[in-house]
Amino acid sequence: MKIVHLETGRHRYGGPQQVLQLMNRLAESGHDNTLIGATDSEVLAHARLAGHSIEAIATIGDADVSLVPRLARRFARLAPDVVHVHSRRGGDLYGGPAARLAGLPSVLTRRVDNPLSVFGARWRLRPYRRVIAISEAVRDVLTSAGVAAERIVVIRDALDVAPLVLSPERDWFVQTFGVPKGVPLIGVIAQFIPRKGHRYVFDAMPAVLERLPAARLLLFGRGPLEAELRALAHEYGLAEQVVFGGFRRDMARILPCLDLVVHPATAEGMGVALLEAAAAAVPVVAFAAGGVSEVVVDGETGLLVPVGDSAGLGAAIAALLTDRRRGEALGVAARRRIEQAFSVAEHAARHEALYAAVMAEQAEEREHNGIG
Repeated sequence: MKIVHLETGRHRYGGPQQVLQLMNRLAESGHDNTLIGATDSEVLAHARLAGHSIEAIATIGDADVSLVPRLARRFARLAPDVVHVHSRRGGDLYGGPAARLAGLPSVLTRRVDNPLSVFGARWRLRPYRRVIAISEAVRDVLTSAGVAAERIVVIRDALDVAPLVLSPERDWFVQTFGVPKGVPLIGVIAQFIPRKGHRYVFDAMPAVLERLPAARLLLFGRGPLEAELRALAHEYGLAEQVVFGGFRRDMARILPCLDLVVHPATAEGMGVALLEAAAAAVPVVAFAAGGVSEVVVDGETGLLVPVGDSAGLGAAIAALLTDRRRGEALGVAARRRIEQAFSVAEHAARHEALYAAVMAEQAEEREHNGIG
């Protein structure tokens, strides 16, 4: 098959990582992939390094109605069997209409569990033959907005556990991030945006530090709230305990050095960071938001806390940091579950089957309408 992927996100966060991983696996199976992305996108640069065909297109997001004719011309020239739209920022809004204008079937991956109005669902989703939900939580949002169940396919994110080795390089970590040797290390891996809930970890830390005064909180990511979070660390008297680690491309090296990953997101389609932590056998404490509970099984592979419960979050963090044996057991169980339930091979195979199904539907309709 020949697939054109549309990903208008510029940074290689969790969603774009899934796109690149899918394209790599599809290419291994002999399929041809082209990625259309935003100009100056680092996602395109990584796709090129992986040997995929790429095309850059200028876009300003949802307000850029010119994307429809411009994308339609690209799609028509590339002539794929199917168009797979992966992102928002104008992609989901205009990718489907552009594919329809070019006479091509299209599918959309929906990654977020944000509420969607019936009008919004019709406006954005009608052109797509199928909408892929990355979790049951996202599917529930779609059905609540009136999307027909037969148009929704749940394909959960996946992760290759091989690159996530389990041997921690503690001396390197201490030197790189300037933390004392041997202290409890808590990591948060998320963009600095409101729904990722960093404030709740700050609320929880005083109680954690009462029991573990040497603990350090490391924030890995970037985003518009960084200045606010740095100010908040000072306001809470946590300037010495909080380390801003930046956006890192070597999380596979970092994760095994952490004692715990906290994911305080208040809304989450699934959470690639949760998959990465589990693959590195690092226990997780998280809010039970959206699709998080489909990755973290409470009491078996991590601990879940009601959304917004900072006290509960602090208690769960302290519980695992003071009972290392329990934390290690949860981490081992989490890695085993990722290997079994979030297979990259199955992830790609389910996409292949979906592409084949929409191609068959398109061919049947063209035959029925007498179009050669």
